[in-house]
Amino acid sequence: MNFRFFARITVFLLVFFLPFGTRLIFRSGEIDGAAVEWGTVSLYGTQVLVPLFFVLAAISSGRQSIRRVIVHPASILIIVLAGLSSVSAALTVTGQVGPSFIAVSWVILGWMIIVSILALRPPSRIIYWGILLSAAIQAVLAIGQFLTQSVFSFKWLGMAAHRASDLGAYVAETGDGRWLRAYGSFGHPNILGFFLVLGIVSAAALLSDGSGRRTRIAVWPILAVIGAALIFTLSKSALIAGAVALAVCLVFAFGKKNRESVRVIGTVSLLVFLGMAAVFPFAKDPVLSRIAVANRLETNSVSERMDLISDAVTVFRHRPFFGVGPGQMPLAVHQGTADSRSPWGYQPVHNVPLLVLTETGAVGLAAWLVLFGFLLISAIRNFKSPHQSFFLAFLSAVLVVSIFDHFLWSLWPGQLMVWLVMALILVPADRPFRIPLRSPKVR
Repeated sequence: MNFRFFARITVFLLVFFLPFGTRLIFRSGEIDGAAVEWGTVSLYGTQVLVPLFFVLAAISSGRQSIRRVIVHPASILIIVLAGLSSVSAALTVTGQVGPSFIAVSWVILGWMIIVSILALRPPSRIIYWGILLSAAIQAVLAIGQFLTQSVFSFKWLGMAAHRASDLGAYVAETGDGRWLRAYGSFGHPNILGFFLVLGIVSAAALLSDGSGRRTRIAVWPILAVIGAALIFTLSKSALIAGAVALAVCLVFAFGKKNRESVRVIGTVSLLVFLGMAAVFPFAKDPVLSRIAVANRLETNSVSERMDLISDAVTVFRHRPFFGVGPGQMPLAVHQGTADSRSPWGYQPVHNVPLLVLTETGAVGLAAWLVLFGFLLISAIRNFKSPHQSFFLAFLSAVLVVSIFDHFLWSLWPGQLMVWLVMALILVPADRPFRIPLRSPKVR
């Protein structure tokens, strides 16, 4: 049996089905009698694929390869992060030890992904195509949702119904009323926007990799559709992340005086812009409303984010070293305050480093910062890799969104995106990582 082939198929499926929130919910989280995401105990379909991928990669790569990659610095840093997160979970102040350890398990699954890809070393094109094709489906869904101003429910894909008139739906407000933002199959428009940005960078990487005419014919229209969908998410963080990612690619292309790369990135940017321009008339008012931050909803959003920062600072002061436990900030704030906000007003702070600090304490944040510092150094040092600019573009997008939102740590689909980006950076195609099992003999 060709285990390597099945391992590659599995990692493609893991990437392709990332946006679909199919999961088995064992227990819903609850605040003041209302069901909330925080504290929910569930099993995602993609989480089932991770151990399967790990086993197939281990069998096909062999025991020697697994032993090598387990001592990879990134592997060790993730193990440290998982260990410190486990201490925080065991000491959680909310009493929700089980749900807190569920959040720890996501880090362990991330370690499995990194180790498996480092050992298997599948062609990066598999992951790029998985992201791009899945992003294309999400883009079509997003366009349909915005034009019809509704999101249909589909239990088997983990999709819930949303309309602009629903309380709690993510909308933009104009003089004409409420505009429903596009969700795709995700639970929030910002997550969709970030995934579309990953699709754009993946398309650029595919086009720059000696792509033929068939690849260009397939990718070019997808880029225009993704650009249109990105507008319909009305996600400011995603638009900033996309602009930064493409700017990083262009800077490196000019710096290396690589005319082909400049042409590719220019073409990608143009196609995305044309897709945006084509649909902008349909979304002009809600887009300008989101940018102006002058209406009631946008003002409230800014105020709520500032309040969440205040919540995080208060929680950190009470638990500075090990935090309140992974996934526990909303519940900890609810238990520690007596304000009149709604159950859905208790959220993680919209800043990943601050959220990691709040939930895992100073020791957890230190491990997280060292891990991403190592990732940044790895991306910068891959000078010989033709995909260096794309590694940095992926990482730049992650860091930008980490400043403005929380889902890259607080939700499984967001963490899965981070682990996949990390894997792409750590395994450049032309620089295998090897650590000798035995020290060289001294003569």
